[in-house]
Amino acid sequence: MGYEQELRKAGRAFMKAQGVDQILHVLTNAVATVIQDTDMVLIYTYDKKSHVLRLKSSIGNHSPQLYQVAFSPGESITGSVYNEQTPVLFLKPTEVERAMSNISDVNRKYYLEGVAYQTVYSSMSIPIVLHGECFATLTVNRCQSLSSFTLQDLYLVSELLEYALIALEKEEEFEHHKRKLHTYTVKQEAKNYFYQVLHEGGNLEKIVRRLSRLLQDRSVLYNETAMEGYVSFPIKSYHSHRGWLLMKQQPTVEELYYIEEAAKAIGILMTYEDKHLTTKLAKNEDRFKHFLETNDYAEDFWEMTSVTLVTCVVWKKQERNLYSQHQTIQSSVSTFSKQWKLISYDQCWVLFLEKEQTVPDALGKLIKGDSDSLGISRVAPIMLYKQLFQEAMNAWKLAGKGEIKCYPLLGLNRLLTQIEGTHKRSFVCDHLGTLHDYPILMETLEMFIYHNRNRKETADALFIHPNTLYQRFKKIEDLTYKSIDVEEDWLDLVVALKLCKLRE
Repeated sequence: MGYEQELRKAGRAFMKAQGVDQILHVLTNAVATVIQDTDMVLIYTYDKKSHVLRLKSSIGNHSPQLYQVAFSPGESITGSVYNEQTPVLFLKPTEVERAMSNISDVNRKYYLEGVAYQTVYSSMSIPIVLHGECFATLTVNRCQSLSSFTLQDLYLVSELLEYALIALEKEEEFEHHKRKLHTYTVKQEAKNYFYQVLHEGGNLEKIVRRLSRLLQDRSVLYNETAMEGYVSFPIKSYHSHRGWLLMKQQPTVEELYYIEEAAKAIGILMTYEDKHLTTKLAKNEDRFKHFLETNDYAEDFWEMTSVTLVTCVVWKKQERNLYSQHQTIQSSVSTFSKQWKLISYDQCWVLFLEKEQTVPDALGKLIKGDSDSLGISRVAPIMLYKQLFQEAMNAWKLAGKGEIKCYPLLGLNRLLTQIEGTHKRSFVCDHLGTLHDYPILMETLEMFIYHNRNRKETADALFIHPNTLYQRFKKIEDLTYKSIDVEEDWLDLVVALKLCKLRE
């Protein structure tokens, strides 16, 4: 009956215990109370970092030296019980000594000093297993030769251990909920922090600056691409990749919550600015198209006087990251021009740039990196914007992939681009006939023009025999009713082919 009272008392103590250390302390005291003539109760817990078992909680006749012991799994009674996860009961000193025979010299020294060189006459050790994993062992020693521990003693210790396991499971659940609550709190703090930055009208630079201050890392920066030597975190907006947050230091778990919220805030900011910019560009595009039809000049639109000398530049827009493109272009242009007007026109960017006959290297590299080609007009007063725009468009249409074409340098193509579509088609039909239905012959004629009517170079370039080239020329002359050796016929063929290649 006394045992039952002690067990109930221990159960109440476990219910009040808070934290793993306190639960283990209650367990050692309860075992010492329930099991009579107990000299030592020792609980060793497994350290996952150092992979050893160390004394965590104890009661009885021993010294602090015992806390220096570090058993490896399988070493001594403690390590063996940890590995096997099976209780053991030793009734004689010889059995205890045999079970401890594999103890290391260092651990033996600390152990003997810890127990004051006492002989353990009887011992029992039980694994403490939680969720199928042994995280500690409980050892009970008797250093007097009065009597040995019995199976009844082992049973009582097991009963106390059941109470302890229930308390440990509840503590684990409590800690889990506490961690979840803490995580939720930190995430909400991070979310609210950057929401406030947006609410205050913060821009990208301000968000990055605030994040850098929070992380105490001055290396934090935003970039469109990841950089070597930096830890990179993606920024997304509507499933579209918008750049990277970069930093030198590897963040902690809690710092990562702030980085994620900063990335979200930047994504929201970019989405808003995209929509705002799209609306603004659409309005400007409508006005620009209206001006092209009416040839009116509105100084509030151009933000420069009508006699300001400008050149027009045209290139293709990227499909994504409109805001990023716009910001990059504006930033680049501002380094070499005081006045400019950037317009979105269908699938192109149209830039009117003050007093620039040629595009500076910085802008040229920027545009060539983002599109296939680029066209540049002459320099003229901004009031002639319609003409300048058409010149730049014509130059752009003639530019090959990665090329920059300047309208003043177009030569014959400069005149050909001004021919209307109907006249182009009729001229091509009249002078090429059905030749455009034969791609090989079209390629042969084009290569012959490119090599300045050099037959050997043309045959080598096409990897064909000179006789084969001769047969192709005969076929071209038959289909076009032209002779490649007659200068006027040859000029007609060249012009017709160039017109055929021009983009409508």
